[in-house]
Amino acid sequence: MRALIASFILWTRLWVSSAFAASNTLYGVPNFHLMYPSNTLHEMVLGSTCLSLPGSPLELSCNPAFLATEEKRQVRANLALNDRVVEVNKYRLLLEEEDTFGLVNGLLKEKEPLIANAAISLWYQRDWWAIGVVPMRAGYASFFRNSAYPEIAGHVFAEREIFAKAGLSLASDPRVRLGLQARYNERDFFRKQFALLDAVTDNNLIRIEKQKALYLEPGLVYAFDDQARNTLSATVTNVAVYQSGSHQPVRPLFDLGFATAPNFADGKLKTSTHFTNNPEVNDPFQLFRAGVVYDFDQVASISGSIAKTELGLGVNGRIQSLILGVAYKTTEVYMDEWQSARVSTWLAELGLIF
Repeated sequence: MRALIASFILWTRLWVSSAFAASNTLYGVPNFHLMYPSNTLHEMVLGSTCLSLPGSPLELSCNPAFLATEEKRQVRANLALNDRVVEVNKYRLLLEEEDTFGLVNGLLKEKEPLIANAAISLWYQRDWWAIGVVPMRAGYASFFRNSAYPEIAGHVFAEREIFAKAGLSLASDPRVRLGLQARYNERDFFRKQFALLDAVTDNNLIRIEKQKALYLEPGLVYAFDDQARNTLSATVTNVAVYQSGSHQPVRPLFDLGFATAPNFADGKLKTSTHFTNNPEVNDPFQLFRAGVVYDFDQVASISGSIAKTELGLGVNGRIQSLILGVAYKTTEVYMDEWQSARVSTWLAELGLIF
């Protein structure tokens, strides 16, 4: 069985690396398409690290294989956003109206590097399976330089999504858990780096793109027999089995993580060391990150993550059926090969759980 797990990890790692070598990197702007989609404050803080951590009592596990052993029945509606939510909604409306002039004009006014996002989600979990809908997930990032000859890099997106996920343990070896998530996504976006003068002389340079895609994302978890509840997990995300609209490439991502989840004090302390095979990252140290979550029974959770270019810390809790949360996150973005800037933001969460 361990040989099977090793073969799965090796095969997917080689497949992702060889099949998608092209790059779409923009200085100063992250690629939202290559980030695991975040619907809650917990996920926004942890980033891709959530794929190697079992879900907290108030959360839905990112890796579907973790659902295999969960005993949880809940409905949750959630709003997660950061302190630039007004601008996020403005750009979302510009995308819906296909107003390229308004979009570029807005990006021109952003003199400092910015990253912002927001999401509205609703899901139902019944033990080993879950279904959900994301009526709105949006974000934008921009970078402006050289006021004498303006150059702009921007990524703005707004998307809708429905998803279903499930996990099961192998009858022959319950320590091995398999999972699958299916996501249907409709996305409007703008992602481009351009000089303003070029945009004025070439009307085809600036356009809003639309994309529809169906993703199938497998997950694997191996649980060790020990008191620390150690797990080794692997996922392949962004696997588009159907795609229409924009020809913007959708690249599969391979994630690998090692996590522990022992009981600690009156709660559970979960830690993870995580690796993401991002084809647009050239610095190998940026491929690794660490995450930590402390669950206070069914009442609250503290989550944190650290990577070479990111640091985040957040807390959310439950008051009867109401969920409230707050977090702080800071990200270093590279404006060119020699300069970088730090983008910091506050995040908030409001939700209902039944």
